[in-house]
Amino acid sequence: MLQLLFLLTFPLILATGTSLLTWNALSGPWKFLFLSIITLYVLYVLCFYFLAPASVGFAVRAVEPGQPKADEPLFVYLEPYYKPLAAFLALAVPLVFALLRLFKR
Repeated sequence: MLQLLFLLTFPLILATGTSLLTWNALSGPWKFLFLSIITLYVLYVLCFYFLAPASVGFAVRAVEPGQPKADEPLFVYLEPYYKPLAAFLALAVPLVFALLRLFKR
């Protein structure tokens, strides 16, 4: 559940964190926040549209009573999306810096 929440809110977290850190230095902080959220979500959708795998399947293993639970990777659901997330982050950082320069006082 936490991984799905991260996938859905990553651009929002990035935009909100940037605006909170630079709030007093911006000429229009609310405009910056709104514009950065919109542009980051557009970029996010484009990255996932072009770079995400076509289909992703997950197997659920049933554990017999009395058997120890097998160790699973911590972020099992994020694994197929490492490539689009890395591309998004590589493109989002310069975009946020450009928006910051645009909205500086």
